[in-house]
Amino acid sequence: MQLTNIGAFPRDWGRDRRAILGSHGSKELILVQPGGEITWRYDLTATNGLTGQGDVRYSRDGRTIYLAASHHDGRAGIWALPAVGGPARLVVAFDDPALIAAFGGHFSVGPDRLYLTVSEYESDIWVANLRY
Repeated sequence: MQLTNIGAFPRDWGRDRRAILGSHGSKELILVQPGGEITWRYDLTATNGLTGQGDVRYSRDGRTIYLAASHHDGRAGIWALPAVGGPARLVVAFDDPALIAAFGGHFSVGPDRLYLTVSEYESDIWVANLRY
């Protein structure tokens, strides 16, 4: 079964590298097994007041799910969710208007840091050290 058949968008491989982590709209994450069964659902809005705005990625060790999202109180950025459930925490705040305008919702997870993809049509390269 394709994720698009159930109205979901594939975002990343699951922790076992067989299942697929997907987003169902901007308010729910799902984990879909190779046979098509949904084995996990996470309502972002009900549990943490979040609305997804881009990529969703597992950490390298599979314990954390990172997602680009905004909170109902107006805070936006990259959020860390424990994969077993629990409160989300903001790890990269989008409080710079230039970053908000340049961020396309895409990022990747490296062994020890997050990499944000920004579209800035100048010669500047932005580098930031993050603790998360």
